[in-house]
Amino acid sequence: MGLKPLNILLVEDQATDAMLVRQALKEVLLMGSKIEQASCLEDALNLLRALHFDVLLLDLGLPDSIGLEGLRRIKELRVDLPVLILTGHDDADIAIEAVQAGAQDYIYKGKIDNYNLPRALEYAIERNRLLQDVEDKIKAVQEAQSKVIELYSNVVQELKMASQIQSYFLPRSMIMEKEIHFCSYYSPSSRVGGDLYDIIRVSDSQYYVSIGDISGHGVQAALLMTAIRSILGMLIESSKNKSGLSEMANNLNEILSQRLLKNNYMTLILGLIDLDKKEFRYMNAGHPPVLSFDIKNKTIILHPSAGSIPIGWDAKVPYKPEDESIIQLTPETVYMLYTDGLFECEDQQKEQLGIEGLTQVMGSGFQVDNCLLYPHKLTSRMEEMKYEMAMDDFAILSFQPWPETEKRIYLFYSSSSDTFQTHWSLRSRLFASYQSVESLGKECEQQTLRWSGDSLYSSKVELLVNEYLNNIIQHGIEGRETDAVIVELSYDEGVVIRFIDEGKAWMPDIQPGEKMDITYSNNFLDLPESGWGMKIVQSQSSAFQRNRYDRYNETIIKVKKNENPF
Repeated sequence: MGLKPLNILLVEDQATDAMLVRQALKEVLLMGSKIEQASCLEDALNLLRALHFDVLLLDLGLPDSIGLEGLRRIKELRVDLPVLILTGHDDADIAIEAVQAGAQDYIYKGKIDNYNLPRALEYAIERNRLLQDVEDKIKAVQEAQSKVIELYSNVVQELKMASQIQSYFLPRSMIMEKEIHFCSYYSPSSRVGGDLYDIIRVSDSQYYVSIGDISGHGVQAALLMTAIRSILGMLIESSKNKSGLSEMANNLNEILSQRLLKNNYMTLILGLIDLDKKEFRYMNAGHPPVLSFDIKNKTIILHPSAGSIPIGWDAKVPYKPEDESIIQLTPETVYMLYTDGLFECEDQQKEQLGIEGLTQVMGSGFQVDNCLLYPHKLTSRMEEMKYEMAMDDFAILSFQPWPETEKRIYLFYSSSSDTFQTHWSLRSRLFASYQSVESLGKECEQQTLRWSGDSLYSSKVELLVNEYLNNIIQHGIEGRETDAVIVELSYDEGVVIRFIDEGKAWMPDIQPGEKMDITYSNNFLDLPESGWGMKIVQSQSSAFQRNRYDRYNETIIKVKKNENPF
C-alpha cells in the first residue's frame, strides 16, 4: 500500500510507541513525506498554528491532556484536519466517543504494524475528504437555499405590490348611490387572480356593470385581467348608449382575439342597469347565470339567459341582439353576479357545491336586510358550512335598487377626509360625512326628532350613537385614520341603527333590555370610570346584534322607546 507524500503530526509522549508508528509507516510513505512529533498537547497546538499537516495521529494519554479533551481542543483549532486516534485500550465505546468528537478513526496500539496503520491512516484521510465534500455541498445548498429564500421573498413582495395595484383598479367594496347600492367581494386563489368586474356610471340612472373570468390563474391571468378591464372600460366610455351590448361584445371579441386571448378565453356578463326603466339588460358570454334574492319573501331566482360562447373562443361567431336578456328590477331584491370559483368550492367530503348548492346556501337563513355586505355574509356562511373557499379565484358583484325614502339616512364617520375618496363612493347628497362623533350624533338626534317629534327619545338616540361609535373607534378600529364607519339610521315604529366598520373582531358584552335606568337625569359621577358607555347602550336598546363577515363588522341596534319597547 502506498500513500502520497504526507505531512504527519504525531502527538505521542512514549518514545517506544512513537518509534513503533514510524517503523510501521516507513515502508509506505512516499519520498517527501515528513513526520513531526509533539510529546504534549501544547506543543502539538503550537505546531498546528505554525505548519501545515495532512493528518494527525493523536494519543489519548498525554501529560497535559487525558481522554478526548485534547481532540476537542485540536478540532477547535483545526476543524478540517483528519485525526486518527491512538489508544492503548481496545474499547469500542472510546472509538464511538472519538468519532462523535470529530476523529475519523482510531487504532489500538497493539495492532499497529505496516499493514493496519497505513490502512487506517488512508481511510481516515479519505473519510475526512468525503466529509469535507459533503460539508462543502451542504454549504453550497445552504447558500443556494438562502438565495432562493431571498428570491422568494422578493417575488412575494412583488406579488403583494401587484395585488395592491390590482385591487386599486377594482371598484370599491361598497358603492352607495342615491338610488342604487353596490357591494362586491374579490378573492384570488393566490395574491393575484384573473377574475374581473367593474361598475361604470354613465348617468344618474344608468350603470354599466361587467364581471368576467379569464381562463388560467396567477400572474398571467392577472395581467390579462388588468388589460381587458381597461379595454372594456374604454369601449363602454366611447359607446355608452350609442351601441348595444352585443355590438360592444363583438368589438371586445375582435380586439382580444387578435391581441390578447390567443391561448385563453374569457366568460363575461356585460350589462346595463337602467333605473328609469327598472330593468337590467345584459349579454351573457358563457358565464354563470344571474342570481337574485328576494329579501321580503326569502326566495332565490336563477335567471335563465339566452347567452352565447365565451369571448375569445371563436372570433368568427358574432354576438347578436337576440343573445341579450332582460331582468325587471325591484327594490326588495338583491341581484348577484359571480364567477365560477364561488360554486366550484368543495366541502370536507370533497363534493363540489355547484350552482344548485349555491342557491341552497343563499336560502339557508343568514340575515339579509339589503345589498350592503351581502357577498361577505354569503361567503361567511359558506365558510361556516366548511366549504374550502381558496381553491380558485372568485368574485361577487351584488346590487340593489335603493329608492329614496324619508325614513332612512346614511352618515359616515372617519377621522380622515381622505378615507371617503379611498374606501367609499359617496356621490349622493344624501350621504353626509363627519370627522366628529359629536357632530354625527347630533345629526342623528335632529333626524330622529323630525321623525318622531319626541325630544327625549331623540336624545337617547344621540347618546347611544355617541357611546357606541366611540367604542368602535377605541376597541375596533383603534383610531386608525384609514378606517371609516357607516351609520345607517332608519325609522319605522322606532329607530334602528346599523353600524358597519372594518375594525377588528371586537365583541362588547351586552344583554339588551337589561333593567338599568340611565337617563340624563342620573348622576353620572356615580358610574364607573370605564365600561359605562356599554351600559348605556345596553339599557337604551331593545335589541342588539353584532356579527363579523370577512373583514367587516355589522352591528344592528333597536333603540328602546320611552313607553312601549318595540
